[in-house]
Amino acid sequence: MTELGKPELELRLARLEKRLRRLQTALTAALIVVVAGVLYFPFHYHSLDVNSGGILRVRGLIVEDAAGHDRILLGAPVPAASGRKRRDDTVGMIILSASGADRFAVGAPYPEPQVQGVIGKRIGGGAGLVFDDADGDERGGMGVMDSDGRATMGLDYPHGTAEAISLGVLPGETSISIHDSKTITRASLVERSDAAPLLLGLDYGGGPKIDMSILRLNPYRVRQVHTTASDAALNKALDDMGR
Repeated sequence: MTELGKPELELRLARLEKRLRRLQTALTAALIVVVAGVLYFPFHYHSLDVNSGGILRVRGLIVEDAAGHDRILLGAPVPAASGRKRRDDTVGMIILSASGADRFAVGAPYPEPQVQGVIGKRIGGGAGLVFDDADGDERGGMGVMDSDGRATMGLDYPHGTAEAISLGVLPGETSISIHDSKTITRASLVERSDAAPLLLGLDYGGGPKIDMSILRLNPYRVRQVHTTASDAALNKALDDMGR
């Protein structure tokens, strides 16, 4: 091996020292970035607990699609999203269309119903899920009400015009009902207070009276009722037949 001269050796040492200083500078900068990130992130996003045993804790989460549209909102409550058409919230999850209309929601409480673009009110708060059409009008859902513990499920006509089919477990009554386009019950299978199941058809005729055909399944009985078109009269006829 040829012995290096002193000037050449000093030159190589100088180059090595220069490279070492560059490496030290780069490592120091990288360390500063890492430390700054570790310190900044939990303090800036103070809803995130980094000492939670591997569990990520956040107040909200927004998932975007490839085009940058807000598509999934998750939170307690769900975070506000500029691309969402509605501004109400819930504790749970909401899935949006690319245009910002609500398509599916699950939460407690679940969002109020939208019918033909207008947001209405439910009979009470509770927990459940709803699914909507492309315009955000409700087409169906299921839920449990906090007020009286009723559990219901329904399917609606297009454009949120009216409920078409409903299944309900109410205090003292279980029923499956078919409604017309005005949400008037036309046929129903009802069980009330552990009595005989009843199958009934209803004809309102557009006046103050109602015609009902009631079939009691067990023990068998058929009755035609012509009475006032009111909930009280309907319930009395059902109770009389159920005995």
